[in-house]
Amino acid sequence: MKPKSIYLTNGLKCIYIQNNNFLSTVVHLRGLCGSNYENITEVGASHILEHLILSNLDDFTKTGGNVVGVTSRDDVLFMAKTLNKHVSTSLKFLAQHVFDTKLDSVNFDLQKNISINEILRHQNNPEKMVSRLSPGLLFNNKRFSYLNTGNVTEIKKLTFAKVLGFRKRLYNPANFVLVACGGFNEQRVIRDVQKYFSDIEGVSNKKYISTLPKKGWVYRNYLMATSQTHMKIDFVGYTLENSNFRVSQILAQMITSHLNQNLKQQ
Repeated sequence: MKPKSIYLTNGLKCIYIQNNNFLSTVVHLRGLCGSNYENITEVGASHILEHLILSNLDDFTKTGGNVVGVTSRDDVLFMAKTLNKHVSTSLKFLAQHVFDTKLDSVNFDLQKNISINEILRHQNNPEKMVSRLSPGLLFNNKRFSYLNTGNVTEIKKLTFAKVLGFRKRLYNPANFVLVACGGFNEQRVIRDVQKYFSDIEGVSNKKYISTLPKKGWVYRNYLMATSQTHMKIDFVGYTLENSNFRVSQILAQMITSHLNQNLKQQ
């Protein structure tokens, strides 16, 4: 299972992990397009864009496959899983829907309402409430101060044009990594990746899009919970490129484990 990596001329990095013991293949297409890359007029765009891209799965699900989309603060992930014989369908689907599909403004209004309902559904939950209030106090009108999905007020303000602008700015192959893992035919998958992804416009593989802010903040969380009480401590940490980031991350995990252990004992 030694990984093989290949760069396409448009900047897309492809990693292949082949193992004949698997009957299925998972394809991940992950890009630096999470909510932290939204500007103040695009709050909620990354999450709603993921919904728009995956709103029509009819052609894909006929194979018995499964597609999942996940938007985090840092990145967006589109994952397609099929039997090995249908991996070409996964690659074609991801290439067309993530980069080429024309989005529907009518569907945009529907996805906005879905996103708002998702937020409202969690309002009567103390654990969710503290997770959403503390970043607003800590980061004070920066993108981190809003929910990953965006707040209801910001989502209502979001326009279809802003979502299209977010996609145009960040959904470039050079900003993504494609990983295939499973029992696929390696030569066939390499050929299909070239077929479906190489014509997508991007930058040279020697010139990457720089999306990380020069000065950014990350924060770590402690969460202690009982059946009735939830407490969360947020604090400003280091930027991802800072050498102290991993140290602070490990320290946060150690303190979290210590607090959770003592809480259970008490």
